[in-house]
Amino acid sequence: MPWALLLVLLRVRARGGNRLALGRGLVVTIGSWAAARACKKLDRRRRPCQDGDSRPLIACPKSSSLPSDEAACAFAAAAYAAARLPRLAVPLYLGAAFTAASRVYVGVHDPSDVAAGALLGVLVSDAFS
Repeated sequence: MPWALLLVLLRVRARGGNRLALGRGLVVTIGSWAAARACKKLDRRRRPCQDGDSRPLIACPKSSSLPSDEAACAFAAAAYAAARLPRLAVPLYLGAAFTAASRVYVGVHDPSDVAAGALLGVLVSDAFS
């Protein structure tokens, strides 16, 4: 998410000379976080670090594992910015993928958690954009 906001702060111009709208970008990112948090209450899936399957590199969160709210936020911001700055779509999505993969690497999510979060983030971005 920080790299998407950086684009806004640097006032990068989108197609047609329009600037990315900071307010809408924040709504998309916060909306995806809220949707992910709501989904976590529906499914009490345990994290790999809660089951003892892995030794996490960070503190093991107490919340449900599915979906990853970090992946949801990263992909929502990337989808929102990429729709307005198509020439930057690849680096935006690579940054979001790196964020999602880092959650698996540190041992607090399974790959399916981050995949669900990524899908949720893109869907929220499409709904609000």
